[in-house]
Parts: sequence; structure tokens; C-alpha cells
Amino acid sequence: MHPDTLHRVALSRVPGVGPILGRALYTHFGNAEAVFQASPKELKALEGVGDGLVRQIIGAQTLREAEGICRFAERHLIRIRHFSDVDYPGRFARRPGAPALFYSKGVADLNVPRSVAVIGTRKPSARGLQQTELLLSGLRDYGPTIFSGLAYGIDICAHREAMRVGLPTVGVLGSGLNQIYPSSHRNTAHQMLENGGLLTTYPHFTGPEREHFPARNRLVALLSDVVIVIESEEKGGSIITANMALELGKPVGAFPGRFDDPKSAGCNRLIRRVNGHLIEGASDVAAILGWQSSKVGNRQGSLFTQLSEPEQLIVSEIAEAEELALDELGRKLSWPSGQLASRLLSMECKGLIKVLPGHRYRLAY
Repeated sequence: MHPDTLHRVALSRVPGVGPILGRALYTHFGNAEAVFQASPKELKALEGVGDGLVRQIIGAQTLREAEGICRFAERHLIRIRHFSDVDYPGRFARRPGAPALFYSKGVADLNVPRSVAVIGTRKPSARGLQQTELLLSGLRDYGPTIFSGLAYGIDICAHREAMRVGLPTVGVLGSGLNQIYPSSHRNTAHQMLENGGLLTTYPHFTGPEREHFPARNRLVALLSDVVIVIESEEKGGSIITANMALELGKPVGAFPGRFDDPKSAGCNRLIRRVNGHLIEGASDVAAILGWQSSKVGNRQGSLFTQLSEPEQLIVSEIAEAEELALDELGRKLSWPSGQLASRLLSMECKGLIKVLPGHRYRLAY
């Protein structure tokens, strides 16, 4: 834990010190401990700091609370992250509403190259759940980290499906890490720690209050390259998150639904807007962001180690040239024509190569 962490936490807990003022105080004094050691005159030199706030800081009441927060964090492997840390998420940098300090747990890299928020109604239809599963299955080829809010419905389906297909997934909470909400998702939250994680701006003891969730939704939007709404009524948390993403200049996509289906009203409205993208599958998400599928490279790498040595030689030659005629391949390998033809037939049956007109071959993946 950083030597200044105790005072960083204490500063974040001072009533009236939000992310903007917290950053200003930290930057002005050089570290959080210096804020608590400053004189009233020095504190009031900053814009936005009045007598009431000075008394809060000088009284140092939050230092005692921060001691308990830090002890709990150490015992439970919770990371306390600050905007001055080198691994502070780049997607938070210089963004309005980004936290000066937050708590995380798990193994997730919050500076991954690709990230997608998958959100939606808490009461999805069977079609909405199926769309979530198909989207996540398709996104596996692009390797993003999946962000959502651990809520009922689409959120928890997205987290679980991401784990099933092997994608990292991060739950952004509107409560503390010792107050998982809803409690019925606690087991899933613990499983997510193994290849993803949990994130919150609230100390471990904080319960799920209604006013916490708009801020939680903003973090989901901030951490994602694109926000995808699977299914949503015309009003609700998913639409709030989508609008926040649009305000941040992030692309937003939505799955269309029947015009008379209330569960699709929010999605249809997003699509009708100029900057709402119609989504039917993972390839649409990739097209919005200009992503290339990692399927070829991943599959080729995993399959290559499973091939026999002769098959590896054939794959290497074809991959280098993209496609090869039978006689060209024979010259490169210096194999008897019968042996080569037999090996190629076997590989075609395994789905490793495809035969083109003119006895030419290319890889099937």
C-alpha cells in the first residue's frame, strides 16, 4: 500500500470534497497528507474551500474512518487506486465524473486495449437473454473486457456468459465490496475475481443506496469503448448509461425489437437517434470500433501446437504464401507426391485446409 494511501482515503471521505476538489487539493499540496497538515489560511487559498470545509479537514475525523478502511482492504486484498497512480485507468483520465480514488478487487487489467459495456433491463425477455449470449459468444473472437453493473437481468447474464466464453468481466458496483448487491449474485461476483474483477468508489461497508447508481452507471460508460444496450424500456438505468456515454463521445449501440414491445422501446429510440448504432451481433460492434478479429491468430496458435510435425510444415508454408498450388507445395517440402496428397486429404478432412480450383490450397482459419 502506498505511504500516502491512508490520507488519500481520508481526503476522499471528507464531506464536500468531491473528485474535482479532491484532485485540486492533492495537486496543490503535493500529496494527501500535506492537505491535512495545511493551515486554515493555506486551505482557504484554494477556490471552493470555505470555513466549513476547513473545519472538516482540520478536525481529521475521516482519518480514523480511513484507518478501518485501509485495514479491511489489506485483509481482503482490495486495491485502493488513486488518480496519481501509474496504473490509474487511462479511460478515466481528464474525464468529467472520473473518481479521484476507487476500490477494486480481482485480476482485471483496467487499461486493456478493448472494452465493451453490455447492459439492459433487469427483467429481460427470453429473446433478450439469447441476444446477450450470442453477442458475448461472438465477442470472444475480439477479446474485449466486458463491463456491466452486476444487476439482475441483462447485466448478470453478460457477466456469466463472458466467464463461460473466457472473456474477462468486471462488475461496477453501487455499493462497497463487502456489500455485494444483489446478494443473490455474490457467488458470481466471487467467480469473476478469477479472470476479471469488481470495482467501486465506495468503502467496503457502504450499502446499495438509490443515489449511488447514477454514478455507478457513469463509471461503466467511462470504462468502455462502446456501450451496447441489449433490451431496455424507454426509461431506466440502461438508457441513462447510454446517454452518459453519448455525452462522453462514446459510441452507443442497441439491439432492435418490435415497435410494440415495451422492453425494446428504449433500444428502438436509441437507434432512431443519429448517433445510435443498430446492433445485430458482435461483428457490428467490431465495425463501429474498427476492430480486427483475433480469431485467426488465436486459433492458428492453439491449433499449431496440436498438429503433427508434417502438418505443421504444411501449415507454415501455406500461411506464408496465403495459398499454394499442389506442385509448388511439393517443391517447397521435397516430399513424394503420393505422401503429400495423402497428408493434404487428411488435413482437409480435419478442417485445417481448403481446396481451391486448380489444386490450390489455403488455410481454413
